[in-house]
Amino acid sequence: MDNEQALRVQVAQSARAVIIAIRSGERSTPLSLGSRSKIMLAFLAQAQRARLVEQSTPSAAQPRRRGALDFIRREGWWLSRGERLENVTGLSVPPFNAGGEVFASLTLGGPTDRLPEDVTTSYLPHLLTARRAIAAGWHTLNG
Repeated sequence: MDNEQALRVQVAQSARAVIIAIRSGERSTPLSLGSRSKIMLAFLAQAQRARLVEQSTPSAAQPRRRGALDFIRREGWWLSRGERLENVTGLSVPPFNAGGEVFASLTLGGPTDRLPEDVTTSYLPHLLTARRAIAAGWHTLNG
């Protein structure tokens, strides 16, 4: 996260013909849209999280958005389908640093027609394994 925006640091593109054009260095739309941004929003301090939801979400949708953030904090993942971009699915998990803070999101994403919900959620164990490996590396590097 950089200045209350998600900054894409690294992107691995698919070898398939149709890809989602996301490049390293891009900033995302509001943190309240899409799985990778919403993961970071969910773990911000309560006051900052509430302010950002209020700023970026119509009043009628705020209870649903807060419910989604509660789910993320409780379950540790989020699946979005067309939240930020039409026909794009994303599944994200939050890696934590040694201080227990979320410092990024680890995301699998692509065209929704290639990622029906059962296929997408079948990748969740792999993302969780990668998250544990990232956390272990963080702890090793930062002792």
